[in-house]
Amino acid sequence: MPIDISWLVSDRVVYMRSYEDVTLDETRQANAQIITMLDNGTPLVHVIINQTELGNFPISVNEYRNVLTAMTHESLGWIVVYGPARPMADFIAVMVARLGRLKYRKLALRAEAIQFLVQKDASLKPHFDEVT
Repeated sequence: MPIDISWLVSDRVVYMRSYEDVTLDETRQANAQIITMLDNGTPLVHVIINQTELGNFPISVNEYRNVLTAMTHESLGWIVVYGPARPMADFIAVMVARLGRLKYRKLALRAEAIQFLVQKDASLKPHFDEVT
């Protein structure tokens, strides 16, 4: 599966890397794994998504809204995405975030994503002292 998911900070920050082409079914599987992490994490659980190597993906706001049920999880904090500008992916992400009333930000670099997240949740600072 072209999606890797792990803890960046145990029980607090999920790290997801999307690479190559991603199908809707693979997105559904990733969503289920993230829900499990949100269920077991310490709220608020944030998600950092690395899209530096993302290939093609399904283009449908409605499909994503139906598949990404983790968006409504009570433990979900910020979703911070980083990677190069991709007009269609960025547009879909913004639309899904708005429809789901998500705390969402897209940045270019990993360090910027981490710095942004630490600004929003200062309790994460000790885990990222080398970056901030």
